[in-house]
Amino acid sequence: MIAISYRRQDSSPVAGRLYDRLQAEFGKGTVFMDFDSIPYGVDFREHIKTTLQRAKVVVAIIGPEWTGGRDTSNRRIDDPTDFVRLEIASALENGIPIIPVLINNTPMPEAKALPAELEGLAFRNGLALDTGIDFHHHADRLIAGIHRVVDPPTPPALPVTASAPPKAAAASKGKFPMVAALAALVMIAGIAAWYFSNRVPNKSVTRQETVEPARKVEPAAAPSIKAEPSANSQAAVSPTVAATPTATATASMAVAESDSAKKLTPSPPAVAPTPDARDSESSSNTVREHTFTGKIGKKEATFLLRFEPGGRVSGTYSQGGSTYRLEGRHPKGKLLLDEYTGERLTAHIEVALVESTDLIRWEGTMRNTPPDNRVFPIFFERSSLSAPTPAVAATPTDPSGSFGDYAYSGRVGPYEATFQLKFEPSGRVSGTYSLATNKNLVLRLEGRNPKGRLFLDEYTRDKLTARIELSLIDSTSDIKWEGTMYNTPPDNRVFPVSFSRPRK
Repeated sequence: MIAISYRRQDSSPVAGRLYDRLQAEFGKGTVFMDFDSIPYGVDFREHIKTTLQRAKVVVAIIGPEWTGGRDTSNRRIDDPTDFVRLEIASALENGIPIIPVLINNTPMPEAKALPAELEGLAFRNGLALDTGIDFHHHADRLIAGIHRVVDPPTPPALPVTASAPPKAAAASKGKFPMVAALAALVMIAGIAAWYFSNRVPNKSVTRQETVEPARKVEPAAAPSIKAEPSANSQAAVSPTVAATPTATATASMAVAESDSAKKLTPSPPAVAPTPDARDSESSSNTVREHTFTGKIGKKEATFLLRFEPGGRVSGTYSQGGSTYRLEGRHPKGKLLLDEYTGERLTAHIEVALVESTDLIRWEGTMRNTPPDNRVFPIFFERSSLSAPTPAVAATPTDPSGSFGDYAYSGRVGPYEATFQLKFEPSGRVSGTYSLATNKNLVLRLEGRNPKGRLFLDEYTRDKLTARIELSLIDSTSDIKWEGTMYNTPPDNRVFPVSFSRPRK
């Protein structure tokens, strides 16, 4: 059994997603996560211990609120009856492997910041899990790690070595065996003397040999020789000179030739099966774009998806005048997509390929994120005969007409800021920015640049602290980007952002 330990107010949504992924991989009934669903009247401490004793591995989900409060004087983890504390302490006490899963760059708790019975957790090797576009990739890494714990490779059996036979016990060298041997010799000598002195000589007996009469040898019959027909007579009987082999001989020859062929003719090399190009939208080594039509629930929608050779998928879908961004990946026969409204993750989509002779159709489910939590059926399809839209190389939406580094000045909320951004041909954007109020603090930016848009993630050191969505405002004199910054939890503040540079 795989046990998931988490704190509800810290990581309940991602725990539910991870529970679904693990159950799909390892089977229903193999994953347990509701330790706090304890029957009435039961000692919850013993209930947790008993449940964990059946676990082969514990997945400890650690988010920014895992300790149950930022105030060190009033943290839930310091309460000896805290469920999360009991779960981790019981796993450590029983030697059950623990895999810490660190949500959205949450740092591993330090040993000195934990209760004494939990200090061992700080030395477990953890795994980062992003709840955004990389969720499925990181979940795959976690699944591989769990497999190594619950399904370790079986070591080869060692050959059994026969043990050497024990050495025979040394013969006894006591005096008694020697005396017994001498007495036996004396007795044998006495019996022999008595026998020869009283022996009566035998009468001579003449043995008459019986001679058998000689057998009459019959001469061996000469083998009958069947006269072969002469050449003339053979020619008269059949125009064929060479004798035709009988059916039995023919069969024997055929078998012999077959066996010979088996020995002399090398078997042809195994040919790898040719993959069906339609099994994967991204089977080509080039980027392809396809347009699909379908429905989400009862509402019609149009999807534009871009399939990249590495299995990455990006695009948009439009419904009722609104457009939503999609990011995900494309394992064989499936599509796993995340829906973003602005930069906010609003739904998870999982669809499977349903193929026919004339259609390529994807069917599955959309699950809205909390607090919405609604679930909709979803499908979209296209003709299997339609040619893909040729993917155009990424064009810098910065209208300078070239890729490279650009310096911008602008504002984040009420604060002045300077930005340094690098636009790459692949559409990737990276850079930094700093506020005028604290120029020593340089914040890192990573993102992408679809046409007319900028999607950036802000990192304070290595921690994701904000997401930024911008649109291009083009003019004859300036190149300007405007949009919104959404701080990550627990901050959750929202700021307007804008920056510009003169057109060259």
